[in-house]
Amino acid sequence: MQIAAGQRVAARGLTWTLLTPHEPVTPLATALDPARVQPLAQWRLHHMACLLDQVPGAGTLLAAAPGRVALEPYQLVPMLRALELPRPRLLLADGVGLGKTGEAGVIASDLIARRRAHRILVVAPAGALLRQWEQELRLRFDLRFQPITHAAALEAERRVRERGGNPFDAVPLCLTALDFAKQEHVLQELERTAWDLVIIDEAHHCVGAAASRDVTQRRRLAEVLARTGDGLLLLTATPHDGDDAHFGSLLALLDPSLVDAAGLPDGTAYRRHVVRRLKQHLRDRRTGAPLFRARQVVPVAIAMPHPAVRRFHAALSALVLPRLAARGGEALAFVALLKRSVSTIAACVATLRVVAARLGQGDAAEARERARALHAYRRKLARYGVLPAADEAELAALEAEDIAARLSGGEATALQGLIALGEAAAAQDPKLAGLVAAVRAIRADRPRANVLVYTEYADSQDAACAALRAAGIGGEVLAISGVDDEAARTAAAERCASADEVILVSTDSLAEGLNLHRRCRDLIHLDLPYNPNRLEQRNGRIDRYGQVAEPLIRYLYLADTFEEALLLRLIGKYEKARAALTFMPDTLGQPAAEPDDAFAEAQAALSPGPEGSPIPPGSGWFARRPDGRIDQALAEPQASLFPDPRAAMPTLDRSAEASQAAAFRDLLREIDRAYDGFERMALRHGWLAGQGLQADAARLETAERAVRRSRVVAAGVDLAGFVRAALASEQGEVPSAPPPRRGGAEPPVHARAPEEPGLVRVPAAWAPDLAGLAGWDPARGTLDPTEIGRAHPLVRRCIDRMRQAEPVVAAIRSDGGVEAVVTYAASLHAGSILAWQRVLAVRLRPDAPPAVLHDAAAWFDTAAADGAATRRRAVATAEAPATVWERHFAGWATRRLPEAEHVVRTAAMQLADRLRAEREAAAAAEAGTLETWLRHRAAALCGPVQPRLADLFAGPAAPDWRTDPDPLRRLGLFAADPAATPAQRQAANEVLALARARSEGRQRRLAWETLQLSPIGLLLRGPA
Repeated sequence: MQIAAGQRVAARGLTWTLLTPHEPVTPLATALDPARVQPLAQWRLHHMACLLDQVPGAGTLLAAAPGRVALEPYQLVPMLRALELPRPRLLLADGVGLGKTGEAGVIASDLIARRRAHRILVVAPAGALLRQWEQELRLRFDLRFQPITHAAALEAERRVRERGGNPFDAVPLCLTALDFAKQEHVLQELERTAWDLVIIDEAHHCVGAAASRDVTQRRRLAEVLARTGDGLLLLTATPHDGDDAHFGSLLALLDPSLVDAAGLPDGTAYRRHVVRRLKQHLRDRRTGAPLFRARQVVPVAIAMPHPAVRRFHAALSALVLPRLAARGGEALAFVALLKRSVSTIAACVATLRVVAARLGQGDAAEARERARALHAYRRKLARYGVLPAADEAELAALEAEDIAARLSGGEATALQGLIALGEAAAAQDPKLAGLVAAVRAIRADRPRANVLVYTEYADSQDAACAALRAAGIGGEVLAISGVDDEAARTAAAERCASADEVILVSTDSLAEGLNLHRRCRDLIHLDLPYNPNRLEQRNGRIDRYGQVAEPLIRYLYLADTFEEALLLRLIGKYEKARAALTFMPDTLGQPAAEPDDAFAEAQAALSPGPEGSPIPPGSGWFARRPDGRIDQALAEPQASLFPDPRAAMPTLDRSAEASQAAAFRDLLREIDRAYDGFERMALRHGWLAGQGLQADAARLETAERAVRRSRVVAAGVDLAGFVRAALASEQGEVPSAPPPRRGGAEPPVHARAPEEPGLVRVPAAWAPDLAGLAGWDPARGTLDPTEIGRAHPLVRRCIDRMRQAEPVVAAIRSDGGVEAVVTYAASLHAGSILAWQRVLAVRLRPDAPPAVLHDAAAWFDTAAADGAATRRRAVATAEAPATVWERHFAGWATRRLPEAEHVVRTAAMQLADRLRAEREAAAAAEAGTLETWLRHRAAALCGPVQPRLADLFAGPAAPDWRTDPDPLRRLGLFAADPAATPAQRQAANEVLALARARSEGRQRRLAWETLQLSPIGLLLRGPA
C-alpha cells in the first residue's frame, strides 16, 4: 500500500504524519490473525504498554504517582486546572512551603506522559533555587534537565551543534538562570525557539515596571517566553505586592485578555488561571484536621544589664538622634545604622569603622550619584525583600558613605570614641548571649536537635558563629551566605539536611531555596528585617510541606530599644491585617484575640492618644528628660513582650503622637513606610481572602477522584513489574507474565537477576537515558524500578518497545467456558494533537451478544489468574496454536469479529462525543470571554459606538470605526485610520493579532478527525 504525503502512520507505538515520502512505504501488517498465537506473557506485556500509553480526559491523571514523591490531593489540583484549560497557563501562587516545585513537576510529568510536552524550559533565580530545581526534578520526578546557566555552558552547547544553530533548539529539557537568560545575546536565542511548557519561578521578579533596568530586562524575558511557550507556569508566593498593575502584568503574561486597557485585572476571569492556597486553607477533607502542623512563635526579650553595653547604646543615640529628624531621605542611613546596632554590636562597629575611614571624603557630585544609587537599591529591596550578596554589600557601603558625608570632620574624635565603646561592649553583646541561651534551651530538651539561625548581616553572622563555638555547644556550627561559592553553600545545606546536632547560621540571601524541614524544627531570628515577607520566607525554610514536628520559631529582640519599637509596630499592623483577613500566617507570635475584639484592638493600636499623654515607663526607646532633652530610656527590661496585650500595642503609637520628639515621630514614620507595601498587599485586595483560589473542598474531592480514575483506566498496572518483564523480554529471555498489582501470586520477573534483589539490569544501549537519575548505578548497569514514575525515560522506552505493531493473540485454559476477548485502541485527534486514547475490550461468547468491557481490570486481571492456573496444570498450549483457534473458535468467532468492531466503535464514539462536547463547551465559553474583552478594548480605543445617520442624497456610507458595532471590524478600521496616533494603531493591531491567534488556536483544537479504531490483541479462553 502506498502512503501519500500528509497521511498519518502508526509505528512503534507512535503516530507519525508523513510529510514527504522519498520512497514507497509499506506499513506492517496490522490485521488480526487469530492463528498467530504468542505466549500469554507477550500478550500481557503488549497490553500493559497499551494501557500505560492511554491519554484520558482532563479528569484523569497519568502521573498521579510520578516517582519518589508522595503527593497530597491539594498538590494535584493545579494539574487538573491545567488540563481543563485550552493551554496550561497558570499562576501558582500557593504560600511559602506548600510545594509549588512539586506541583510544577507533576504538571510537567503528566504533560510528558500525554505527549503534550516534549520541550520544557525552567527559569529560576541563580544559586540555591536553581540547584534545587535541578535536583528536585531529577531525583523526585526522573526528569533530567540540562543546565545552561552561564556563558561557558551556552558556548559549549553551541560548539557541538551545526554552525549557526540555536543551542536551545537541541536541548529538550532545559534549566536556565533568570539573570543570565535576560541578557540580550541569550534572549535572542530564546526568541528564536519554542517550548511546549515554560516554568518561571519567583515570577514576581518579572512584573511590568519601567523604574529599574533590571526589572525591564526580566520583564522582556518573561514576555518573550510567554509568547514562544505554549504552556506557561508562573510560580510565586507573593503574587500581589499591593499594586494592581503589577498583579495585572503577571496575568497579562498568562493571557493578555485577562487585563483591561490600563493593564488591570479585567473582572474575575483571571480566577480560572490562578491557584492560591495558604496553609490555613488546607485540611483533611474527611476529618477536618489541618494538613500542616501549627507553628509555635516565641518572641524572646533580651535585657541589656551590662554597663558597657548601655554606655555604647547611649553614645550611639547621642550620635544618631539629632539626624533622625532630617527630611528627604537623609535619616535612612542612620536608621540602617540603628538596625545594625540591635542585630549585634559587631555589625554596628563594622559600619562605624567604615564611616570613620571615609569621614570628610566626597563632594556634591558624588553625593548626588550616591543618592541615586541608594534610591535604586532601596526600591529593589522594598520590592523583592532581599538583594543579592553583592548588592547587599554595595548598599551597606553606600549607607556608610552617606553617614560619613553627613557627619562633620570635627566629629572624628567622638566617632573613634564610639568605636572604642563598641569594641569594649562586643564581648558582652546581649544578643549573642541570648542566642547561646536559646540554643542551649533547645539542646536541653532535644540534645541532638538541628538549629537554623537567620541574620540580616554578614558581620552578625560571623559574630554569631564565633559566640556559638566559644560557648562550647556540641555539634557543628556552619555558616552559609551569598558570598560563599555554590559548592560551599551546597555542602553546608546538605550537611544540615542529612546530619544531627548541626547549627546553621544563614543570611537572608539564602532565605529562598533552602529546605531544612526534614531534620530541623527550630529557627532563631537574631534580628528583625523590615519586610514581613522576608520573615515569612525565613520561616518557610522549616515550616513547609513534609515537616513532621511542630515548628518552633524564636525572635530575639532587645527590650526597651529601637528593635522593640520595630517589632511592636509590625505587630500592630499585622494584627490589623489578621483581623481583616482572618487567615494570616502566624509570623510574629502575637497573642490570639477574639475576632470581634481584634479589629478594635488594632484600631486602638494605630490611633493617636490624647495630646500630651505621658510616655509609660519602659514602653519605648526614647523618653524625655526633665530638661527637655531626648535620651535613651534605661528602664528595667520587660518580663514579657506582652504583659498586657490591650495596652502594649497602643503604647508606642500614642507615645509617638504625644511626644514632641520629631526624631521619634520620623523614625516611626520610616518604619511605616517600610511596612507600607505589606499593608497594601494584606489589607486592600480581597481576592486573597476567604478560601483562596482553587482551595475549596470540591477541588480536593475532584483530585482524589482523578487519582482513582487513573488506577481504573490503567487497570492497576504495576510499573515496576512491567519494567522488569519488559527488560527480560528485551534481553532475549522469555518472561513469565508479571502479576497485576491487585491479583496473582507469582513473583515478579527479573532481567537476568542482578547482584541485589529488586534491581534490574538495563541494556547498555539504554544507559545514556538514565545518567544522573536516582537509583541508577552506571558501574553495574542496574536500577531499582520500584520508585520510578510514568515519565521516567526507562518507562517510556519500555512502553515503546513492548507495543508491537501487529495485534498479539494468546490462548489460555479456562474453567468458565469458551470466550474470546478482543481489545482495541480508540484514538481521537484534533489536528496534530492526540486529544484522547483509550483501550477498550469486547467479550465474545458463542451464545451471547458482544459485551463492551470498559474496565480493563475485568479482562486484564482475569487473564492473569487463568494464565497462572493454566501453568499450574501444565496444559498450556498442549495443542498447536492454530488448532486452538480452529477447534474452539473459528466456527463461530470468525463471523462475530466484525460485530465486535462495530460494538466497540459505537462505545468509543460515545466516549469521544462526550469529550468533544466538553471541549466545544469550553471553547464556546472562551470565545464568549474573548468577545467581551474585545468589546471592552474596542470601546477603550475607539470610544463608544456612535449611531449611524442616513443621508437621503448620498450613496451608502463608507465603513467607519465610529459607527460599526462589530469590535473586530472597528479595530481593523481604526488601525488603518491615519488620524489615529501610531501608539493607538499599534495597540489596535496587537488586539487584532491576539484575536486572530485565539481564533486559529480554537479552530485547531476543534479540528476533529475521524475516530481511529485498531485491534491490538485477542485473548482466547478455551475449555480446560
